[in-house]
Amino acid sequence: MYEGLKLFLVVLVVLFQLTGIALLFFDWQWAIIAFVLYGITVVILITVYIVERRKEKKEEIDYDDCDY
Repeated sequence: MYEGLKLFLVVLVVLFQLTGIALLFFDWQWAIIAFVLYGITVVILITVYIVERRKEKKEEIDYDDCDY
């Protein structure tokens, strides 16, 4: 369900990180903005992974097959 969102966020993380590194050589103010966006995107990506894992964990509990 979250596969497209995760892929998009990973692409954004890579893009912001590379852009930030490249902008360090040209304009440090824009580089700081790129790194802030990178950090925000990483936080959102980690949040998506946590939400997805909690949902999977809940489904594991609901479909427990240990009572054979």
